This record gives sequence, structure tokens and C-alpha cells, in this order.
Amino acid sequence: YREILTVVEGDGEALSALERLYLANEDWASLIEIFGEMSRLAEDGDARRELFFKMAQIHEEMLEEPGEAILLYHQALDLEPSDATALDALDRLYEDQERHADLAEILQRKLELAEETEDRDGLEYRLGQLYQIHLMGMERAIESYQSILERTTSHEEAITALEGLLEDEMYRFPASQVLEP
Repeated sequence: YREILTVVEGDGEALSALERLYLANEDWASLIEIFGEMSRLAEDGDARRELFFKMAQIHEEMLEEPGEAILLYHQALDLEPSDATALDALDRLYEDQERHADLAEILQRKLELAEETEDRDGLEYRLGQLYQIHLMGMERAIESYQSILERTTSHEEAITALEGLLEDEMYRFPASQVLEP
């Protein structure tokens, strides 16, 4: 394999032919190497990101290596920090892997990019739940619910979450202050 790669290095057509061959034979490791070489030769960030996505998909779906997929999606984000495809993939992978702190970071990035109120509310609610249930950040959870209610006063899930906090003596007062208006 290495000898073939040395001969075709820099030859896009030959690399594409090897890509088809390895894909047909389901030789995932070799296909990843070809995509890696193609990404090094790619002249623009969009092409490089697409190759990172292909490699990440193989690692995730074919080789069941979510950690490698995560690294590749982060490489794509390095090239385009607002790439929705990479952010959505990391959201899914971090949730599946129960990497709550990393998921919170990705949700925050998605929240900063969200333009629609409904999208913002959904992301902020997920953040609130993440802090409340997994990250033991009740103050941050209450802030998230408050932010939602400032935009959408009838957001049932945020109201229900805050009402649940009324049961906890430690958080009764801050939750009631958010619910009061």
C-alpha cells in the first residue's frame, strides 16, 4: 500500500481511483489513509472539511471509533468554527458518549449561532437540563431557564423545570424569583 501511495501522491485522479477501490472493498483503514492524503493535498478549506467529515463518518459508523470521529469533527471546526454539520455531529457524539461538559460547550457554541427564537429556546433548555441533571450547576440551569422565559414567557418545559426546583429548599428562592413575573 505504501508503495502505491508514494507513486500516486499528489495525483488526484489516482487517489480518487484508490478511493473507489477501497470503498468497494470496504477497506476502511486504507480509505481513511487515502482521505487523509487527499486532505493534505486539498487546496481549500471546504474540500478539506468534506474529507474530515468522510473520515469521521467512517470512524463513527464503520469502525465504531467515536473518539477518532470527534477529533476529526474538531479539525473541521478549526477550519470553520460555525460549521453546523460538525457542531451537530459533535452534539450527537458527546450526548451518546455522555461527555456532559463537552456537550455543554458545543450547545453553547450552537446557541451563540442560533438565530431563531425556537432554536435558541431549545438549545438553552437542553443546556439548563444538562447543568441541572448532570453537571450540578443549578445556578447555571436557573439562568438558562430565565433566559428562555425572558424570550418566551409561556415556555412550558422551562416553567416545569423551575417549578420542580421549588421543591428544593436551596433553590426555592432563586427559582421563585424567575417564576414570579
